[in-house]
Amino acid sequence: MNPGHYFRPLIPVLTALIPGIFIGAEYPGRLFWAVPGVFLTGAWLIHGLFRHKSASFSPLFLLFLVGYLSIQPWSAPRFDENHVVHLIGPRKHALTGTVDRVLHRDPRGTRFILKDLFIVNDKTHPGGMRRVGGKLRVSCWGKAPLLKAGDALSLTARIRPVRSFKNPGGFDYQRYLAFKGIWALAYASEIRRVEKPKQAPFSFSNRIRSIRQGLSRFIDKELSGRTSAACRGVVKALVLGDRSGIGTGLREAFNRAGVSHILAISGLHIGIVAGGAFGLFSRLLALFRVFLFNAWTRKGAALLSLFPVLVYGVLSGMSPSTQRAMVMVGVFLGAFLFEKAHEPFNTLAAAALGILILDPCALFSISFQLSFASVFWILLGMSRTKAWWGSPGGAESRSPFFRIKKGLLSFFLVSLFAVLGTLPVGMFYFNQISLVSPAANMVIIPLMGFVAVPAGLVAVFLFPVHLPSAAFFLKVSAAVTEYAISGVRFFSEIPFAFMKTITPSLFEIALFYGTLGLFLAWIGPSETVPAPMAGALGEKGLSAPPAPLRSGHFTGYRVKGALLLLLLFWAGDIGYWVHYRLWHKDLRITVMDVGPGNAVLVELPGGYNLLIDGGGFSDNAVFDVGAKVVAPFLWRKKILGLDTIVLSHPNSDHMNGLIYVLRHFRVKSFWSNGERAPSRSFQVLMQAIRERGVAMPPYATLPRSSEVHGAGMRIWYPPPDFEKRKAAEAWRNANNNSMVLRIRYKDYAFLFPGDIMRKAERELLSMAGTAIRSTLLLAPHHGSNTSSTLDFLNAVKPEYVVVSAGRKGPHPEVLKRYQRVGATVFSTHIHGAVRIFVGNNTLRILKTVSGSFRKKPVH
Repeated sequence: MNPGHYFRPLIPVLTALIPGIFIGAEYPGRLFWAVPGVFLTGAWLIHGLFRHKSASFSPLFLLFLVGYLSIQPWSAPRFDENHVVHLIGPRKHALTGTVDRVLHRDPRGTRFILKDLFIVNDKTHPGGMRRVGGKLRVSCWGKAPLLKAGDALSLTARIRPVRSFKNPGGFDYQRYLAFKGIWALAYASEIRRVEKPKQAPFSFSNRIRSIRQGLSRFIDKELSGRTSAACRGVVKALVLGDRSGIGTGLREAFNRAGVSHILAISGLHIGIVAGGAFGLFSRLLALFRVFLFNAWTRKGAALLSLFPVLVYGVLSGMSPSTQRAMVMVGVFLGAFLFEKAHEPFNTLAAAALGILILDPCALFSISFQLSFASVFWILLGMSRTKAWWGSPGGAESRSPFFRIKKGLLSFFLVSLFAVLGTLPVGMFYFNQISLVSPAANMVIIPLMGFVAVPAGLVAVFLFPVHLPSAAFFLKVSAAVTEYAISGVRFFSEIPFAFMKTITPSLFEIALFYGTLGLFLAWIGPSETVPAPMAGALGEKGLSAPPAPLRSGHFTGYRVKGALLLLLLFWAGDIGYWVHYRLWHKDLRITVMDVGPGNAVLVELPGGYNLLIDGGGFSDNAVFDVGAKVVAPFLWRKKILGLDTIVLSHPNSDHMNGLIYVLRHFRVKSFWSNGERAPSRSFQVLMQAIRERGVAMPPYATLPRSSEVHGAGMRIWYPPPDFEKRKAAEAWRNANNNSMVLRIRYKDYAFLFPGDIMRKAERELLSMAGTAIRSTLLLAPHHGSNTSSTLDFLNAVKPEYVVVSAGRKGPHPEVLKRYQRVGATVFSTHIHGAVRIFVGNNTLRILKTVSGSFRKKPVH
């Protein structure tokens, strides 16, 4: 490639590799064109090299294909006959294995990754032990031993497939675990430690794990009784990269304050190690004349500094942000060694390339994306605003006042560009913006980054040398960390500390970054030709152009024109969503995939939003459907508020997901049948309604019939006096008291009967008769055999039935009844979220397939 065009050669290489990996993950298995493409492109490239012709863009296309193929072992794997996926099924298996990593631990249970699997008592293999390939994510609820990485365990469990909630644009948990090499799950009620072989072979990873565990025990011992458990957890995160000791509440506080990045081992930590080592080795080598006379003090110091950087990176767990920082520091130190100029953007690209070549799945890691986004925009932003904080030269630059002003301004700008650079990525994954982040960073980062982290790192390196000194520095780190945690909690508890946001689309993220980049190009100074390009011109006998080039070769009017074009795109995007959300004239219904529960979003014409139930499991602490499924779905649809929430009845699989929604969305009114439940979740739900000031009219006062922009709503059940009749009629339980709602629009009607069973269906028929006839029926009680009687179905006469159920789906007998009345059945465990659109005398049903909609006109 022409060096005059590619003066940062690793950037085009990276921009060719990344799309290949991305497309390989989204559209896997197309090897019939990818493999021949690699051979043909490689042959063309070799031909060009032998003929001394320009390679043009063939290297980039080759790298694109290499990226596509590199992700295939994870996106389209081929398992051997002994892989753990072949054990998936109803049969229980006795297994042994080694703990690879503990994911979560609390009084309710433990989740961990198990590797080196063996089936015990397998009669088909000598010795009764059969090795099984792959890893297993194990959940053990109840009493479990205190586990750590490297423990050998024995357990008996069923092996289950990984399942994702199939909602449009939802989080793909199956792919997330696949990229970590995990293809199956297990749930065990009891696990036991077993003895390891006494003469286990030496393993470098086991040795590193042993050192990490020794450091962790040292931190617990020295800080126990003197500091809080939260402080010990944060100190471990700062010096070891172990965040398992940080509770959910404290993590949320760091997120709300916008300083959670300090908990990840990144450039700050690696930079401290490299800087300290470089300064120490420089002074040591300066004591020897041989290094001074041969100008090897800085070179030798750079070379020696690589070792503590590598040691600390390995000890801290080698996360993507750690890897990125290590590569960048390594390239920076290598510039001293080889006496070359340091080009930061090329160095950043080298770090990304190194990580993606070793682990293509890292591209989809949140920490990888946040880490590189923050560093890239810091580098770009600081280069474009250098005139604001750079040294002007002369006596002014040597004054203490100027140095303080320069330091504060540069620190503020670094924080600002880090926040702006990660803003859309944070919104995409976390739907949250910290409004106090700049102020919190100005306070928390100096405390933790300049005192707590250096003291903790000194303790780590003194640990094998002198324990009393290591303990002293560890206590200094902990003391400062306690103050920092107090500051984090202060900032996070400010009423306006953070706000929940909608989920930006990929198009909107690209618009944001394009606008930010063009704005920086507009305000930044002119640049001269980069050194590599100037050198290439000089070799050809050409001089650099006399007029400086604008950054990215944009002249001023081109930058303004491009900015204007992006503003037009912004206007078009905003206009589209305003029309889609507020001005639409169709009726939209989405039956979400929430597993064994119900959650239905109804978007009435004119922007009126109705949420019927919110799904949920028995314990939100184990898995919160509202936080992980329902709320993200609403945010992706640009919904921040709901006009009405309808709770059909207070059972956990309908109610628990609503708690999070009530706390994080603007809700005008809450409808329920007024029945109370003795559960803790119900009390929390009522507390959230009171705290948010949501109107909750009594059931008897709810309008039985209402109309919103041409769409009619009718509450058919239960009878207004059902509470009085409960004592005499034992069958009136929570399920049979479900609120039954019917929505009509144009020539179509939709019935949502909650969990009513046979007797409630019979009473509903006596009250409504054929008035409940509907085009589409949400299967009562999730398709259970306790409901959907033939008389009820004959009265409703549904053309379509949607079953919102877990992995078992509707009962076989019930499925036959649906087919007997001629209904087309959609089940969320197969089809994912089911969406219904009603326009002018047309009805369209879309089912979710692999996270995207497949259109299927049905009427």
